[in-house]
Amino acid sequence: MIVKTRTTVDFHSNAADPEFAMGEFACLIDLDDARAILFDLSGSCVVVDHVASFMINAVLSTNFDRALQNCAARFDAAGELVRSDLTKLVSDLQKAGLIRPCGKRAGCIAPVILINGAAALIGAVMKSRRFRISTLLTFFFFGIRILGLPILILACRDYSEKHRRRGTSEQSLDAIDEAVRNSAAGHLLGISCKERALTSWALTVDCDLPSRLIFGIQLFPFSAHCWLSIGSRTIGDAADRSDQFTPVLTFN
Repeated sequence: MIVKTRTTVDFHSNAADPEFAMGEFACLIDLDDARAILFDLSGSCVVVDHVASFMINAVLSTNFDRALQNCAARFDAAGELVRSDLTKLVSDLQKAGLIRPCGKRAGCIAPVILINGAAALIGAVMKSRRFRISTLLTFFFFGIRILGLPILILACRDYSEKHRRRGTSEQSLDAIDEAVRNSAAGHLLGISCKERALTSWALTVDCDLPSRLIFGIQLFPFSAHCWLSIGSRTIGDAADRSDQFTPVLTFN
């Protein structure tokens, strides 16, 4: 069972001079058996035992030397042995893209600008809602596979902030919800929850209610799901489907 989920924001609010951080699109999920799951939207996911879980928490909560001391005291082990294990763990997690040195960010402004412009162009040129939705679903389908999901999330968030207006009615949300579901179901490509959620986000920028892109997981069997939430509503997906998953990452 999931006990607690933490993002890099949660760690940094309580951290003392940390040298490493999780990425914006990663989270650490503590389980009730002392194990933990390190999950990232780029596609990396590892399950670690209680020893590695403690070491990850230590290295994300303070600087490396203090984390080393904390681990050595916790497991009553020689400092050099712990240093070797902790260095190897940090190296492996960096290679997997699950943690990074503090202050290091991926350069992604150019793809975000291009995607933002493409989404705006689709909205301006295609006045038919059906064709616009179908085009957006196709656009996000290939965009996720070429650029990766995190870049698409950054682009959609930027697009939403720049184009948000006021005035969408509940009837409009009903129409968008139904249209996205129908278009996704009849699409020639294998449209998943990710494309539906991103398309719904792009279509609801004129809504003055707070929108949230939510990613959730379930443990048995392990699977992930995402959906768009506006107010208390789920758009582009069935609410009873999303209710089966525990939210672990949210983007506003």
